[in-house]
Amino acid sequence: MGISIIMPAYNAAATLDSAVQSVLAQNLTEWELIIIDDHSADDTLTRARAYTDSRIRVLQTPVNQGAAAARQLGTQAARYDWLNYLDADDRLTPDALAALLQAAQKNPQAGLVYAGYSRINAQGTRYGTRRFLHRWPRPNGHVLPAFLQQNRLVNGGLALARRDLVLQSGGWPVELRTSSDWALWCLLAALAPVHYVSGLIALEYRELPTGITQTRHTALEHVMPAIDFVFAHPLIRARLTPHQLARLRQRKLAQAQTLLAAHALRRQQYRPAFAHLKAALKQDWRHSPRALAQCALAGLDGWV
Repeated sequence: MGISIIMPAYNAAATLDSAVQSVLAQNLTEWELIIIDDHSADDTLTRARAYTDSRIRVLQTPVNQGAAAARQLGTQAARYDWLNYLDADDRLTPDALAALLQAAQKNPQAGLVYAGYSRINAQGTRYGTRRFLHRWPRPNGHVLPAFLQQNRLVNGGLALARRDLVLQSGGWPVELRTSSDWALWCLLAALAPVHYVSGLIALEYRELPTGITQTRHTALEHVMPAIDFVFAHPLIRARLTPHQLARLRQRKLAQAQTLLAAHALRRQQYRPAFAHLKAALKQDWRHSPRALAQCALAGLDGWV
């Protein structure tokens, strides 16, 4: 049993080799890496085609289509039953794929298996509070309400998803420019249980000044299309009552504002951070302990 690693890459020449080398260093050897160059303007495609390992394939989109469309193309081309969606600026830890696959084999009912992560900066150095939190309990089992409230996966690099369920869900919602990953995790959680691998850091997640979380997640309207998509989806509506959906949507809106506040705090933009936090507490005051804790950890990230 192997894993298909799907790596969308757009203008990723500076970090591509670091990501690919983390795949080549895996203890698990039965894998394929599908690099999808999303019509980059730099030499990403040339660098991707330079790898000689027969397990690495390179595809290219005819025009720039966005990460969700690139991941969907990789999903359709994948040969293995389990999928890992690794971004071209992140790194897998050496044991990540073997440990995730072992957990998937021990939990055959799961449609998604995921673990923890650490943050790295542009130079590849770990930083922040996240590396101390990987042993905290995470949603496990039938997790749809928890996943609807918050994106529990920073991205698909720290997870394995069953290919058949990804396709059954309709695949990556390519119409969403942001939060398409959260939308897919929710759909998978509606189809099957989810398993969390406690204590495992599977991913080193690189935060760059030019990343989406730094440049695009600056207002609630950027994530509203994904929220509308998820809460209107038939798979989600079939699992929950209208009352449950309304309550969970309210909590999701509060969490979205909290996340925006946390991003602003990491950029030391205190006025918008306070505005987003105030909006989160106004949206759902019951969310206040979690919101305050999340913002406190974000404020510490630059110091730990």
